[in-house]
Amino acid sequence: MLAFGKPEHARTFQDLGNVFVKNILAKFKSGYPRVDVLFDRYQETSLKDGARANRVGSSQLISWKIDSSTVKLPHSWSKFMRHTSNKSELAAFIPNELFWASFRL
Repeated sequence: MLAFGKPEHARTFQDLGNVFVKNILAKFKSGYPRVDVLFDRYQETSLKDGARANRVGSSQLISWKIDSSTVKLPHSWSKFMRHTSNKSELAAFIPNELFWASFRL
């Protein structure tokens, strides 16, 4: 399993995609004809979502639209990742970015 937070020097979602691809390539350099990438997410009606809502409390969460790779990363990655729709946006964006990042590297 490979997981990571906001890379220190990443400024855009394209930077995030590049770091993600580099991490995958470094982890699975050889011996693997195929690597599958899976994303975990909270269902809005699940017990985990309720527990997360309690942890977040009254802090202000902002929904983030990722409509291109040049979109700036949010300053607070933890607040970004607490919002269910942001996780869905990221999970929809990353597969496409993985494809294009593999050509850029």
